[in-house]
Amino acid sequence: MNLSVLYQIRGIVSQYVKRFEPIIKIGLKFIAFLVIYQVIASSDVYTGTGVFNSFWVHLIMALVATLLPSRIGVLLALALCVYNIFLTSLIGAIIVGVMMLILYVAVARMFPDQIYFLILVPICIQWNFYLLPPLFAGLYLGAIAVVPVVVGILMWGLIQIVPAFMSLQMGESLDALPQMISDASSYGIDQITKNEQMVYLLIISAILALVVSLVKKLHLDYAHYIAIGAGGVLGIICLIMGKVIVGLSGNLIVMVLLAIITIAGLAALEFLNLAVNYKRVQNLEFEDEEYFYQVRLIPKLNPVKKTKKEVKNITETQEQMGQTRVGGWYPSRKAEETVKARPARRPKGESKEKAAGYKPLRRSEAEKTPRPAAQPPKTSQPPKAAQSPNTVQPAARPEKPKAKSDEEATDLFDDFKA
Repeated sequence: MNLSVLYQIRGIVSQYVKRFEPIIKIGLKFIAFLVIYQVIASSDVYTGTGVFNSFWVHLIMALVATLLPSRIGVLLALALCVYNIFLTSLIGAIIVGVMMLILYVAVARMFPDQIYFLILVPICIQWNFYLLPPLFAGLYLGAIAVVPVVVGILMWGLIQIVPAFMSLQMGESLDALPQMISDASSYGIDQITKNEQMVYLLIISAILALVVSLVKKLHLDYAHYIAIGAGGVLGIICLIMGKVIVGLSGNLIVMVLLAIITIAGLAALEFLNLAVNYKRVQNLEFEDEEYFYQVRLIPKLNPVKKTKKEVKNITETQEQMGQTRVGGWYPSRKAEETVKARPARRPKGESKEKAAGYKPLRRSEAEKTPRPAAQPPKTSQPPKAAQSPNTVQPAARPEKPKAKSDEEATDLFDDFKA
């Protein structure tokens, strides 16, 4: 298959995942919890009877676990285990319930986001997917995820000794109850520590998670794929050795095939994750004939699209706007009518005669009659005598401002009042 086809498929998948990401997360979470509850109820260890082992009850529990945080869904799964033990033995339900509660609190307190390993690790081991939890944890969660994986393996070891607790029955006297609980607890701890398969799985799971976490941090091309391959090859070798040394449960050929399927699935997930996880930092390294290039690609967080700004020019007239602005404020309707009724003032520097259409606002009818234009006074001046070019002319004196007449003063006062 051509690589361009793979990249096109990855682009289409990433596009749909980004578009429907909330719906996909909710759907996968609901299906995962429903499968977990069904697997617990159908286990050979339990009888499978009771009200809480019904499919419809599991459907409601999965819906509640989907709407609430993941730790609530894990707590419901543990409660379902204790309920199935309670159907057979009350003492066994108390002891197993206390041990499960201790493991749950330890992980929920320190690693609340990885609490689901308490349920997924026992299921993966039961289905012979030994490599899936450590490889996934080291690839996507880091070296710190070794602790939840180890606690999940301890939970699997506790489930292995559940049949021994289910055989405990309460005696006729309650005085022997504390001693019975103490003996059963000591027996459970002793059986867990002597479980060679569990101890071997603890060691190889921690090693695989650390190896994958360290290799993926190397500044190499395709470091994540190299980490998956290295962890997968090392895991297959460990599975073969575990089958020979401690006798891991399951067929060796089936375990190897499931390990190869796990490696291929994680590689495909990583290939899609490069396009889906658009906030991850990537390190690239390449070279030419003269230089080595080490590039660190850091995507921008929360990219904001630039919006085009449209500027609208408002050229409405005074009549279209419906109001007139006076002195920086918008007057009321009554003041607006007064302003509209007031005549326009004549331009500065022009006389009253030159201002067309100007009439004072407060003048009587007699004063509104037009007057003849004022004529400049005629003065008789003698003709200037011819002067020689050498004659020095005296400097012209500045003219004194003429006093205004009473009629002009009255006009100015009326203008000021208007």
